[in-house]
Amino acid sequence: MVAGLTNDFDGAWYAVFGAQLGGEGIVLLRNGFILGCDDQYFYEGRYVLDDDGGFRALVKVSHYAGDRAVSIFGEFGPFATLESVHAELRGAQDSNGTLQLSGGVTGDSDRRLDVALTLTRLVPETQSTQA
Repeated sequence: MVAGLTNDFDGAWYAVFGAQLGGEGIVLLRNGFILGCDDQYFYEGRYVLDDDGGFRALVKVSHYAGDRAVSIFGEFGPFATLESVHAELRGAQDSNGTLQLSGGVTGDSDRRLDVALTLTRLVPETQSTQA
């Protein structure tokens, strides 16, 4: 990795989900990639930074634990099991530095989500090494 590729968003973020169900988790941002989880779901995807300071993300949300797949997007019905969905999120940092995002499940406008990300730890730049 080349030094200097990190940005102000790269780090570990504490996520608070505000949807029908709510919840919390951890999200790692690094060079346009997203990895994270809560107690039932794993998150992976990509993000881009807009020229105006906006933040856009496409995230795959996959169920990995728990008896019933109840997601941060709420219930999907008594006979539905949610193994994975794709979500699109947009937002920006507020005056306190919290990244405020909103969006929903791709192709399902009824499944909305708000996420507040608070930076807990910056990811240090990596120095390139030569052998």
